[in-house]
Amino acid sequence: MLNNESFEVVLARTGITLIVPSNKSITDILFENAIEIETSCEAGVCGACVITVLDGVPHHRDEVLSTEDRAMNNKMLPCVSRCMGPRLTLDL
Repeated sequence: MLNNESFEVVLARTGITLIVPSNKSITDILFENAIEIETSCEAGVCGACVITVLDGVPHHRDEVLSTEDRAMNNKMLPCVSRCMGPRLTLDL
């Protein structure tokens, strides 16, 4: 799957599944569905929105996470990062 395609985000705490289209960020979709997370720059440079990934492989597009953090695939910045597959499950 190309990482610019739409994908599903499953919110583990509530079981809600949301579709993230190619032209919107995960953060955009969360806010559109009244799911609040902490944000600041929304450009992947501050780290305020780091969230835990429970399943799936993020496509990291941020400037915050270290190479080691990225390799573990257990956290991401939803303001800029996407998904390398069809689905991400997040600890939300």
